[in-house]
Amino acid sequence: MPRPSGPRPPAGHAALNEYLTWIVCCHEAAHAVAAYRLRFPCRSIIVDLPIVDGILGEPHLERDHDAVVIGRAYLDGLGKNQTNSILFDCVVSDIAWAVNRYLNDVPPVEADRYAADDGNSNAELFESNGVDPATVNWFREQSSYNCQHLVRLADFRAAVFAVADALIANGGRLEYAQWTGVIEATVGSRLRNSTPAPRHEDIELAAYYLSLKPERTNDPVGNWLRARTKLSVTNEEGEGMIRE
Repeated sequence: MPRPSGPRPPAGHAALNEYLTWIVCCHEAAHAVAAYRLRFPCRSIIVDLPIVDGILGEPHLERDHDAVVIGRAYLDGLGKNQTNSILFDCVVSDIAWAVNRYLNDVPPVEADRYAADDGNSNAELFESNGVDPATVNWFREQSSYNCQHLVRLADFRAAVFAVADALIANGGRLEYAQWTGVIEATVGSRLRNSTPAPRHEDIELAAYYLSLKPERTNDPVGNWLRARTKLSVTNEEGEGMIRE
């Protein structure tokens, strides 16, 4: 579909629904492409389409919260800091604001309004991880720096637009295999951070932490298989994510 930009058309304007459809689908596509880039564990993208005079429901990228918890517990068990894991989470949240502002020319106040839930998500992230105010500011600065870097990448922009188009064409829902397939069909695997495959002892320790969760099961094989698929969040390389 055409890619509108600039101020939001007024209520009743013929172009309003088209504008809102593109903006919200780009917003969620941005979350997804950043998650793909950082190997942050996510599932479906969901937008309530068609849009008629306003955005309904709660458009979102469905994150794999269980995987994030396991990954951070795993890092903690190794005595490693969780800085990159938290920073990745921030970037996945903040990137939609950057795409709205810098790729779709959404005015600042409007972009802030669209990103309100993303800001709340980050606030909960900082609180749940006991991040002090000075460090919160550091994370915000680092996230802003990395988001601006991402939106300058031609591959990132192409992937966001392709996923947004696919989301619209698919009625507002894409499963993980679908949106990752769109990304790779558009730009190959160039956007994805490289990370080594988890070692046997990595999976073993992650499975142990999985067994300690309140809803733990007595299925060690199941825990092992789940842990093996959930270690992507422990990527410690970051490809220069942290600015000195």
